[in-house]
Amino acid sequence: MRLRQFILMKKKDFYEEEAKKILKHVQFKHPSEIDLFTLCDLYGMKINHIKEPYSRSWPIKDKRRGLIELGTYKNEIVERQILAEEFSHLYLHYSNELLMNEYSLNKTELQAFKLAANLLMPVSWILKADVSQHYNNRQILADELAKEYNVTVDFALNRLNLLQETCIFNTDSDELRELQPDPIFYRIPNVKKQNLVIMADGKEQFSL
Repeated sequence: MRLRQFILMKKKDFYEEEAKKILKHVQFKHPSEIDLFTLCDLYGMKINHIKEPYSRSWPIKDKRRGLIELGTYKNEIVERQILAEEFSHLYLHYSNELLMNEYSLNKTELQAFKLAANLLMPVSWILKADVSQHYNNRQILADELAKEYNVTVDFALNRLNLLQETCIFNTDSDELRELQPDPIFYRIPNVKKQNLVIMADGKEQFSL
């Protein structure tokens, strides 16, 4: 089964639509192949590498351009995620982060993550994710998605969690239950059936 089979309703999302516009400018067979450095170059965003373990961006109020000071990280996967978020900051925001209060800063960080998540793990792709039946749960393995999309497990978990803002899932489908009979469920009394459980490191993280 695929995750898209469980959708009851999906609403339009600003960050999803913006990501589609952006990704039209790059060629890829799978989102894991998206070259963030090329994408930044296409938008006139200059990248300087720095030795500090953090990054920052300096916007210019002209066509979403600016400077990204990209920090040094333990691996390319983390660097790719950070670059996607800094790209998103320059694409979305014109304000200098150093001049923001805590509320505004947290808000812009969340907005940047939402766009970055839609760039690295577009919704049209992750809705193809496998849903496996395991006893009384239908599970999605965030670990496997992280490997597939070349992101960390935490990033994949946060991306999946965002789906709850735009999608309503059918968590108790009689039709799907008939297609995937679960005799154990019916033999054990007082067992509450759980559906669409997100798993990571062999543990349940949350349910959609």
